[in-house]
Amino acid sequence: KGHTIVLVTHERYTAEHAKRIIQLLDGKMVSDEKITHRLYARDEKELIK
Repeated sequence: KGHTIVLVTHERYTAEHAKRIIQLLDGKMVSDEKITHRLYARDEKELIK
């Protein structure tokens, strides 16, 4: 808590690990979406086993 991380990606799957996705087009914000069902790497790791 108390930290902000900005991740830039073209992959929706990667972005869904975040709490919020802001999409830009030509340098302008076109959407701001709160993610209600985030993906967690630790959960995916358990699925691989």
